[in-house]
Order: sequence, then structure tokens, then C-alpha cells
Amino acid sequence: MLTLKRLPKSVLLALYGGAAFATLHSAHAQSTASDTPTTPVAAQEGQIQSVSIVGSRRVGNTSALDTAVPVDTISMTKASEQGGQFDLAQVLNNVSPSFNSTRQTGADGADLVDSAALRGLGSDQTLVLVNGKRRHTTALVNLFGARNRGNTGTDMNAIPVMAIRNVQVLRDGAAAQYGSDAIAGVINIELKKNLGCELVTGFGQYTEGDGDNYLASAYCGVAMGGGVLGITGEYYDRGRSNRAEEGSPRIIGDTKSQNSTVYLNGEFPLADGKLYVTAGLQNRDASSAAWAREGIGSEDIPSRNSAAMYPNGFVPFINGDIDDRWGTLGYRFQLGEWNADLSQTIGYNRMRYTIANTLNASIANLDLTRGGKGISARQFDAGGFSFRQATTNVDFSRFYSGIAQGMNVAFGFEHRRENYKIRAGEPGSYIDADGVGVGGNAGSQGFPGFQPIDVTDSDRHSSAAYLDVETDLSDRFKLQAALRHERYSDFGSTTTGKLAGAFKLTPTLMLRGSASTGFRAPSLQQVYFSSTFTDFVNGQPLDVVLAPNGGKVANAAGIPKLKDEESKSYTLGLTWAPPCSSWAWARPSSS
Repeated sequence: MLTLKRLPKSVLLALYGGAAFATLHSAHAQSTASDTPTTPVAAQEGQIQSVSIVGSRRVGNTSALDTAVPVDTISMTKASEQGGQFDLAQVLNNVSPSFNSTRQTGADGADLVDSAALRGLGSDQTLVLVNGKRRHTTALVNLFGARNRGNTGTDMNAIPVMAIRNVQVLRDGAAAQYGSDAIAGVINIELKKNLGCELVTGFGQYTEGDGDNYLASAYCGVAMGGGVLGITGEYYDRGRSNRAEEGSPRIIGDTKSQNSTVYLNGEFPLADGKLYVTAGLQNRDASSAAWAREGIGSEDIPSRNSAAMYPNGFVPFINGDIDDRWGTLGYRFQLGEWNADLSQTIGYNRMRYTIANTLNASIANLDLTRGGKGISARQFDAGGFSFRQATTNVDFSRFYSGIAQGMNVAFGFEHRRENYKIRAGEPGSYIDADGVGVGGNAGSQGFPGFQPIDVTDSDRHSSAAYLDVETDLSDRFKLQAALRHERYSDFGSTTTGKLAGAFKLTPTLMLRGSASTGFRAPSLQQVYFSSTFTDFVNGQPLDVVLAPNGGKVANAAGIPKLKDEESKSYTLGLTWAPPCSSWAWARPSSS
């Protein structure tokens, strides 16, 4: 498969305006003593109270250079204002050495989303958090693609770059801390909630003159109820590009995509605690080019084509209507000496396929045998699928200053409910009108619709409990231990653990390492996905049936049921901080 990396580089022009109207600057990195309910949250951010680093639940200031595990903290301020890439996946691809997101071409629905992957593993082995809360994966199972075949993943481009303050990448196995999917690591996306407004507009184009990109994105943080509500709106239009050989009917390159996105992120004082809310929605209209069908004189007539409809051949387009919704409502408060956090998160992803510039060759052939011209409809509703995830979290943490040089204890509980559905397409998208093995092949070319036998409405739930302890045994030695137990309604239970430590060899040089076990349950999408589609083997088109695991076809073929994935992870490394940078580790950047 060709990827974006093999395409010509783009020439990008951008216009930036609407500078922050109420930007707050900081003169130092010390904590503010004033924290009254009437003080907007964003005003306090200018004078850092605490820096939350993924991989550590320690209360208080923490630097990524002081953690026992490797964490990259990537500021999105310059990326959104000065970067040559307009979507999050490509921004991270260019700045994070452990992150990978490959744009697909000719890979059906996988062309329409860009999933996250860390450390060379699959996208379903990377957990994505937003403000520390689990984000849902897409409803899609990647059928093709070099890296993510058979995987589900989180669509990074459903979140506008303008809405993001920073991205933290934990390059270490973290299933014992955050649960299933964190085998390769964790990506935590921290959203903005600072006062002020900013606007970015941009245009980009490949040197070949195609693949036009247009971006209009704006953020505004407004004071509300003693806190701040950040509002981000974005419109992104990515044009199709083509790098197929001259004269080839194929289209190889970027998919066409139009994204409309709105995100809200806010925190407000309430009673003795803080109420926080995050909500985001994106509607995406995307179009992927399937493999080309040849015209008159080829073997594709009448099996894949109709001479009356596409005498010169054609390229079917897999058009995806994608709806993505995500939201968290939570409350942080003090319970005695403990910091408590109660939250509910809901995520939803739906993909509906419309196959255009296509035909059902069996319908066209039947029409021809009955004395007609040999035609069928050129567009079909091929059905689609959806995935819903609801996660409830209760977390507690407390710092004991009198134990060793300080010990942080955290524990919590998580309950998650998931649902996966497949909807059948219209009959013309999948029927074999002229009979099996006769004339034209069944279904819409490019992507045959989901059939009634594929339809599913499947549920499961899981529960988990964790304990996380981080102790400064001395001024130079830090030790972290985590234990997590998870129970799934369909895959039983498991217990995972992690031990990590850091030792300061000198004031600027630190040795750190970790050892952990991991667990990942197969997703509902992987278990229940079912479809019949066209694949090309040695250049020859073949119909392939993907049967759901545990179904009649899979059982008859002797295919065992999917099992949970287990892993072991070990890391060892050094961190070095020049003496002049020790003050700057926790220094906030200006908005």
C-alpha cells in the first residue's frame, strides 16, 4: 500500500489572526496561594498549581523528567498556529518518534480514519485518553493495511488541534494502571480551558497541484460561573490526490474528507469541589477510491462491469458518513484527606457506507439477458455499523508526606458497558440477481453491502479495580507499583501488575526502568464483525467472507474463539536535564 510518506511534500500557506484577547502571562512557576471559587480556572493556570503527567497519579507538581516511566509532553500551541499539518494524527507523526499513524489508500473504510499506534504495535494496543478519561475506539475493523489489519483503533482526527493544550505520550506498558488497550502505551490529550480567543485559517496543496487542504479553526475561552468554558469550532476540507501511474484507471492517494467539529471543555467551582465537563462532536463526509474495474475487452465484463454502463472501466467510491460523539461529566472534591474524582464518560462512533460510481453486475447481467441494456443502479446504501461505550470512574488519591520522603496512594474503580451494531444495506447492494456463478458477481462493486445475516446487536460489560502507590524512598530513589484486576462478562478476569523505579545518579542524570504485565480483551468489533467483500489476489478479484468469531461458519471451519492478549513489557533508560533547564521543567508557556 502506498502511504502519504511516499507522496510529494505539500506546499503550505497559512494565515493566522485573532490573537488572544485576554491572554494571561506568568512570571514564575510557583503555586498561587489564592484559589477562591470566584477565581476563574484559567486565571490560575497561568500560575501552575499542578502539572498532571500521564503514568503518575501523584498529587502535586510533577515533571515528565522526574517520572519513573518515559513520557513525552508535546505542546500543541505552535503546532496549531505554525505547523504545516492540519490534523492531529499527522502532527504527532512528525514530532513523536514512538507514534505512528499511516494514511491508507485502497483499503476500504480504513482510508477514512487515522488511528493511533505506539512502539510499532497495533492501534488497538494503544489507549487514548482525553483529559485523563478513556476515549472510545471507532466502529471500524481495519480489513486491509500493513500495520492495523484486523485492528480497531481510536480516530485521532476526531479532535481538532486548536482545542488541544498538549499531548502526553506514555511510551511504556500501562495496562496495570489504565486497563485494557494500554499494552503499547497511553496517549493523553489535554484540552484547553484558558481565557482568550484565537483563529487559524490555512491552505495547503501538493506540488503536483492536487490534494487541496482548507482549514478554518477557532477557539474561545469565556469566563462562566467562576470558571472557564473553552469552545472550539473547526471546518477541515481535504481534497483527493492521485499518484497512480499515468494511464492507469486506479486512484492512489489521499481520500477526500470534509470534517465539521465542535468541542467544549470547562471547569467550574461547585460547593467544595469542581465540576468539569467535556463534550465533542464531529460529522465527517469522506470518500475512498476502491480498486479500478476494467472495461471492454477485459475479464471484468460481465463479472465486475457492464459494457453499457462503464465501457472504459471505472473506479468505485466508498463514501463514509461518520458521526463521532464524546463527552465527560465529572466532579472533583475532597473527602477528608483524600482527593476524590467521580466521572461518567460516553463515546459513540457510527459509520454509514454509500457506494457510488458503481454497479451490481449481477443485476446488470440479468437485465441484459432479459433484453435490456444491461444496467443497474449506480449508487447503493451499503449499511454500516456503530460502537457505543459508557465508562464510569471513581478515583481516590492521597499524599502522605510523613512516609519515607513522601508517598502517594491512589485507588479506584471502573465500570464499562459497550455495544456494537451492524446494519444491513439495501438489497441491491448485496443480492446475486442472476444466480450464483452466473454472469455478474453479486453486490455493489468496491464494497458489497452488509447482508441481513451480518446484522448484530451485541453487548458486554466489564469492571475493574486498581491500586497505585508511588514512593520517594530517598531524595534520589523513587519507586512505583501498580496492581489492577479486571473482569469481563465474555472473557473472564485477569490481574496485571507493574513495578517501576527511578534513581538519580547525579542532580541532572537519572536512571529509570520498569517491568509490567499487560492484558487486552478482543473488542466487540473484532468478535462480531461480519461481511462479504471483494479482494484481489495476484491481480485476480475474489469474493471473501469474513465470518464472526464463534459463529456457525467459523465453528464449522474449526476456528477457535478469540482469546485475550497477554504481554510483558520492560523498559530501561536515562534522562538528562541540563542544569539551566531545571527551573523550566514546570514553567507554563504563555497562551
